[in-house]
Amino acid sequence: MKSFSETDYPTPFGLFDKDEDFRVDAERISVFVKLKLGDDTLSVELTNKTIWSCFEDSIVRFNSILLQNTSTSMMYLLDDNASIIEYKSLNQFAREWIRQYTLALCMVVLGFIRGKYAPDNANLMVKLNNDDLLDNGYKEQRRLERELQDCLAPVV
Repeated sequence: MKSFSETDYPTPFGLFDKDEDFRVDAERISVFVKLKLGDDTLSVELTNKTIWSCFEDSIVRFNSILLQNTSTSMMYLLDDNASIIEYKSLNQFAREWIRQYTLALCMVVLGFIRGKYAPDNANLMVKLNNDDLLDNGYKEQRRLERELQDCLAPVV
């Protein structure tokens, strides 16, 4: 399987593809997600490119929440072109949040993939956990978003 650096267009929008920190963490996040969700069967269901796409999306979501919760008095600190943060500038808290959010996104994607193959007959012995993956993935996304918003909320 090709590494991030060897893959043509590894993420859908290429927002961070040239950032060396992102490239290194993309390889790590792929291993992290596969270990958390079950690597043996996962390689067929969830490709590295899908995981890297979720990774890119998580950073964009982090950025979106950050900008939504940034006070207007702080907006003058941002350049006109600063609508997307640089990955290399993120601290450990931000990177851990993004790692966990990526896992939650991958859970949802995997839930949709497994849902396509879920048997319609409830009497069959095969049971796919697509509903659990979807439910837990969405719950984790909401929890992480609330956690980040609470961290960014002004202290009164």
